[in-house]
Amino acid sequence: MKLRYVQWDKLDQKIREWGGDVHMQHYTRNTVSAAAWCPKCRAQTQHRIDDRRVGPCLDCLNRPLPEPVPPAVPEPGLFDEFDEQIARLRGHR
Repeated sequence: MKLRYVQWDKLDQKIREWGGDVHMQHYTRNTVSAAAWCPKCRAQTQHRIDDRRVGPCLDCLNRPLPEPVPPAVPEPGLFDEFDEQIARLRGHR
């Protein structure tokens, strides 16, 4: 039985279909990689075969991770007035 999956593609502004036969296909033990549809790349790419099933996309695995954004540090003295108001309201000053 072939399953059909449907998803709205925001980037291309159209409905994208992919079949379940790609996900259900089993390979022999000596198969290392095979071509399959990658939803992240939106293309037919080489995928690793894990335990005779389609694994992750090789292009996605080789893509560098984005640099982490450091947390924003407030400027010194930026919240001094606010801290004084809170202290007055709580009765500390």
